[in-house]
Amino acid sequence: MINYNKKLGEGMFGTLYLCKYKNHKSACKIEHVLEKEINDKKSKIWQELKFSYFFANKYPDQFITLYTHQFMNNCKHKQEYIVDPKFFNSTFKNELKELAKSKYCSMKVYSLVDNTLGQIINSLSKEEIYSFIIQYSYIIHLLETNGYVHGDVHQFNIGVVKTDKKYIKIFKYLVPTFGYIFKLIDFGKVEKIKKVSLKKHKNEMDFLMTILISNKPFLNYIKRNKIEINELKVKKSFDKSIESSILNIFCPYEDNICRMYKFNLFKTLFPEAYQKAILGSKFKKVLYPIMRVDLADILFIYKSSFNKYKIINYFMLKLKGKI
Repeated sequence: MINYNKKLGEGMFGTLYLCKYKNHKSACKIEHVLEKEINDKKSKIWQELKFSYFFANKYPDQFITLYTHQFMNNCKHKQEYIVDPKFFNSTFKNELKELAKSKYCSMKVYSLVDNTLGQIINSLSKEEIYSFIIQYSYIIHLLETNGYVHGDVHQFNIGVVKTDKKYIKIFKYLVPTFGYIFKLIDFGKVEKIKKVSLKKHKNEMDFLMTILISNKPFLNYIKRNKIEINELKVKKSFDKSIESSILNIFCPYEDNICRMYKFNLFKTLFPEAYQKAILGSKFKKVLYPIMRVDLADILFIYKSSFNKYKIINYFMLKLKGKI
């Protein structure tokens, strides 16, 4: 029996507790599951377990390690939600209700992280961010070349482990850690995909832009003035604009992921056009986004997002002061 007590956090489907496994502090995730999912080896539960045991555990510097798991009958766990379910559509609310009624739970015991990227991002130096970009790009490379998509990448699903190791090896490089190893966590939405569908990874590389670029000045202005954003309308207008045509160099495909990719870049390269499209006659002056790296770095990532080795090589050169 694994004892757990201190709560570390919760999401929409599970709660994370501090626990001990073989005398090591670990993270214990408890979540309700359906009986039919336990018995179906093709269910999401088993996809997550297989991904962890047969893939992620091979790369302990890139993914948290799954030590063990078990299913529990007559489970008394009560899930608290990070977001009130009333804000979601009826299908998702019904899914949560069905899970809450289930008497079955899953317990998974993982290696522990010290922080998440979201907790430390504002304190990272430029060099530490370069190291993060290299480590993250390698994680996506591993997923991509083995036919996986994580499906839920955000700054709180990237764990941070403090380390005394000066370097970790990635490809032929010894990458400076600056005291941090970054690992992907939470594999509940991991999906095995066909090689031909790997442009889905453009979505997971696009996540970097949410870290490297902050539109906070403009978003704060919107919030202060209680302005409602109809971004869907702006996106439709953007698809037909000259700016969209210019940005085809970074993403030439006609799919939703590519459109989102170009739209995010549009906010960065053409902030005045974007803000005028949002505000219309209420526009007064352009509020420039905050960038945590140079614009040239951001453009390089966009242009090279299908070639992780190229990105890693570029930022290693940046760390060595050769660019």
